Amino acid sequence: MGQLLLLRFLIGLLGGPCIVMAEGTLSQLWPPERRMTYYAVLAFAQYIGAATGWLVGVVVLQVFGLPYLSFTSLLYASLTLAALVFVPETCARKILKKQNDIEEDDIEGWWRPSVLYATTRELIWGGVVQPLQMLVRDPIVIMCSIYLALNYAIVFQFFISGPLLLRNKYGFTFVQTSLAFFGMLVGALVSLTSNIIVDFVSTRKGPRDAVGKPRVENKLLTSLVGGLILSSALFAVGFTVNARGNVKLVFTGIVILTWGTMDILVSLVTYVSDAYSRQHAMTALTVMAFARYFSAGIMPVFAVNLAENVPTKTLFAAFGGLTTIMLPVPFVLFYFGERLRMRSGYSSSEPSKEPNGKTEEAEEDLEEDKVMDKEEEK
Repeated sequence: MGQLLLLRFLIGLLGGPCIVMAEGTLSQLWPPERRMTYYAVLAFAQYIGAATGWLVGVVVLQVFGLPYLSFTSLLYASLTLAALVFVPETCARKILKKQNDIEEDDIEGWWRPSVLYATTRELIWGGVVQPLQMLVRDPIVIMCSIYLALNYAIVFQFFISGPLLLRNKYGFTFVQTSLAFFGMLVGALVSLTSNIIVDFVSTRKGPRDAVGKPRVENKLLTSLVGGLILSSALFAVGFTVNARGNVKLVFTGIVILTWGTMDILVSLVTYVSDAYSRQHAMTALTVMAFARYFSAGIMPVFAVNLAENVPTKTLFAAFGGLTTIMLPVPFVLFYFGERLRMRSGYSSSEPSKEPNGKTEEAEEDLEEDKVMDKEEEK
C-alpha cells in the first residue's frame, strides 16, 4: 500500500503540470476567437479516454492481470511522446534563436528564460502565494473553481460508481453497461459540436466590447445551457434507472450529463484564459485545475460507499441539488463579469499604465504575433 501511495503521489506531482501546461499552451498558440474550439477538441479527447478507459481496463485486467493496467497507460504515453517528434516548434524564443542564431539569454521579451521566476522568491510568489491569493480574493476564480470542482466530483463519481451501480444493483449485463457508458462519447460529441458552433457565431455575430472586439463573456454561452441540462440530467438519471435494465433511458441521461459537464468545463476554462492577463491567466488556470483535480482525486475514496449505501435517487438528487445551487455562476459572470474583471488587479481589461496607452504585455503580444506570422509564412 505504501508503494502504491508513493507512486500515485508521483503521478499527480509529475503529471499534474501537464494539464495546466496544455491549457496554457492553447492560450498561447491561438487567438481568443479560436481558443474555445481548440480547447473543446482537447476536452473531447479527455472524455473519449474516460468513456473507453473503464472498458479497456476491464479487458486488460481479466486477460493480463492487475500490473498490466499501468503498462496500458505507459503505452499511451509512449505513443504520445513519439507523436511529438512530428510537431513543429511553437516556442517563440526557440524560433527566434533559430532565425537569428543568438543565445536565448540575449532574447528580449516575455519569452526570455527565467523572466517570470528568475529567483527562488519569485518562484514561490508566482507558484504558491499568488495562486492562493487569487483563490481567496478574486471572485471569478473562486466561483469558477468551486463550480468546476463540483463538476469533476460528479463526473469522477460516475466513472467509479456507474458500472458498479448498473451491474450490481440494477442487473445490467456487461454489454448493457458498455452501451450505456458509450453515451459519454455521444454526449462529448454533442458538446464539441455545440462549442464549435457557439464559438464561430459569437465571435462574428455576438456582442462587442467598447473597442469592437467580441466580449470575453461570450465564452460563457455554452455554460449557461450546460448548467441547466446537467442539473436536469442528474435528476433524470436518478429517477429513471431501475431494475428492468432500461438502457435507453440511462443512455440518454448519460449523454445529457456528459454534454452538460463538458460545456461547463470548456466554457469556464476558455473564459478565464481570456479574462486575465497572460501571466495571471496561467496562475488562474493552475488554481482551477488544482481545485477540480483535487475533487476528482478524492471522490473515488467515497464513490463505492456512496453507490452501495446511498439510494440512487437520493445520491443523484443530492448532486442535482448542488448543481442547481451553482446554476447562477455562469449567469452572474455573463452579466456582471466585465465589472468584476475591471475591479480585479489580474484582469487583461485593466486600464493601461503606459504613457502611450499600450501596456508592456500588449507590445510583447505584438512582437510574438510577428514572430509566429513569419514562421507560418515559411
